[in-house]
Amino acid sequence: TPVRPDNTPWPESVPGCHAQVVKRQDALVGTADPDVVIWWDRFSVSGFRDLDGAVVPAGSDRFWSLRRDALDAAVRRLGARGAIVVLVGAEPPAESVFGRCAVVGCDWPMFQIAHYEDVTVPWNTMLRDYAEGHPELSAFISITDVVCREDVAPCDDRIGGITARRDGVHYEGAGEEAVIDALLVLLGPFMERYG
Repeated sequence: TPVRPDNTPWPESVPGCHAQVVKRQDALVGTADPDVVIWWDRFSVSGFRDLDGAVVPAGSDRFWSLRRDALDAAVRRLGARGAIVVLVGAEPPAESVFGRCAVVGCDWPMFQIAHYEDVTVPWNTMLRDYAEGHPELSAFISITDVVCREDVAPCDDRIGGITARRDGVHYEGAGEEAVIDALLVLLGPFMERYG
């Protein structure tokens, strides 16, 4: 269960959400039998509560140990039927996130900005290293260079003078098109592998 930057739980809109998501993923993988599974998750950089309810702060030694184990378990679960799991790096939030703060609050975006270098960048490195060490199971791609002029948080993600992510996180308009195009190009080699 992800926790807020102050280590209190995020309000859970759906009780038992994590367990439901895993069941849904397993069902989709089981029925679709995909060749490629894309894992693009920003909440993996959040602190969380473990199965015993103890808070595991983002960036702590225990956080990295448990994230490493969870990454391996998730890749093996999602790829159990032979799919390659493509891990997508978490990109920095955009400067426009400050407009979002006025609407939904700043806890999460400010955490992402404050801990981009010490949590998100090492998380992306863990994903890349895992993929390099397990090429039969996974691969790593990043779209940061597509949407950000520099790999810093917050980043300038303007395309033609318009932000790619009005709320600083979710893509729309020209940003959505640029990301889809970039993902299709980056995923091309994996799709070709399966004909």
